Amino acid sequence: MADWADKYSILKTETYKFEEFKEWRFSLEEHKEKGTLQINARCFTLPKKEGGYAGPSKNGFIIPITSAEDFDNIIKCFSAFTDFAEKCKEML
Repeated sequence: MADWADKYSILKTETYKFEEFKEWRFSLEEHKEKGTLQINARCFTLPKKEGGYAGPSKNGFIIPITSAEDFDNIIKCFSAFTDFAEKCKEML
């Protein structure tokens, strides 16, 4: 099985640390052979001690992008998700 970096080039990445040992990484990636784009959002675990596990968790998602319209729709979807999350937060 090929390593992720062998298949994809990261065009842009952002990191959001939300706990001492966890962070979200958001990347815009391009498939090296196909030239297709995708957004990869993945939660990463950081090592709690030297030699501890550092890497992606099971939490995350990948969204393929096939056009500028797809990208606009993704932005609208994230905005709708934020609105939904705020409504859910009120119920806690």
